[in-house]
Amino acid sequence: MISSYIDLLQRRYSADLDDKALGFMGHVVDGAKRMKTLIDDLLTFSQLGAADNLKPERIDISSLIKQITEDLSAQIEPLGATVEAEQLPMVYASRSQLSMLLRNLIDNALKYHGDQAPQIRITVDAQASQWLFCVSDNGIGIGIDPKQHARIFDLFKRLHTRSEIAGTGIGLAACQRIVQRCGGRIWIASQIGEGAQFFFTIPRVDPDA
Repeated sequence: MISSYIDLLQRRYSADLDDKALGFMGHVVDGAKRMKTLIDDLLTFSQLGAADNLKPERIDISSLIKQITEDLSAQIEPLGATVEAEQLPMVYASRSQLSMLLRNLIDNALKYHGDQAPQIRITVDAQASQWLFCVSDNGIGIGIDPKQHARIFDLFKRLHTRSEIAGTGIGLAACQRIVQRCGGRIWIASQIGEGAQFFFTIPRVDPDA
């Protein structure tokens, strides 16, 4: 409602307003957009445990990564970014939640980049009872202080101001909740001035068992 009425004011009365009033209106529009994004993200976060979102199925991770990179092409192409993935396995999990997890990690790597074009690589290691995935980037000049590693998965935790990098501080908290509900865990390896590596595990499940 706020956005709709501000839009009406802008279209109908902008010619009658001075620069200061137009500036105030711009702040209201920006605030309304951020509020909508925050509410949408909170709703998504709150629904992660819904039964309909937890139905497991057989998933081809390579195809899923391809779909995600196509969806993010509007961000990838202007940056000259690359997203590479080795031959990835079939897993048994919730498609919607695994897609959200990988999308958030790739999106983060695109946002938090240094002067070089982002280079994102997804690898996997088959262990006895689980898959160990790694999403790594070359965010030289960014990096994350090891003191912050545990805190970045907290809800609303941000290491940069809104003016530096947009976001709500919900994405990594959602990633952690998704991985935990899968029965795995997630962590980060990074240093200031280096890229970051996000690791997460998913149990190896035989869908026929």
